[in-house]
Amino acid sequence: MAGSAVIGSLRVDLGLDSAQFQSGVAGVQSSLGRLGGMFKTFAVAAAAAGALAAVALTRAMGSAIDKSDELGKTAQKIGIPVAE
Repeated sequence: MAGSAVIGSLRVDLGLDSAQFQSGVAGVQSSLGRLGGMFKTFAVAAAAAGALAAVALTRAMGSAIDKSDELGKTAQKIGIPVAE
């Protein structure tokens, strides 16, 4: 082999179908928008469930305190210590 010889050449044309690409991007954006909406809905539902649980716990504790107070007053009226 004497020196460097060009045997052939390669030409590559890269193209992009921008309409198809933009359609794909729009589909992804739509999917992400729906996913974001689902996360917002879940967050609102979780917050509401937490608030309801807090209200229920507060009511239950209030009821227990009222019953304990009633028991203490009754025990005091009949002269028996609450522990007994």
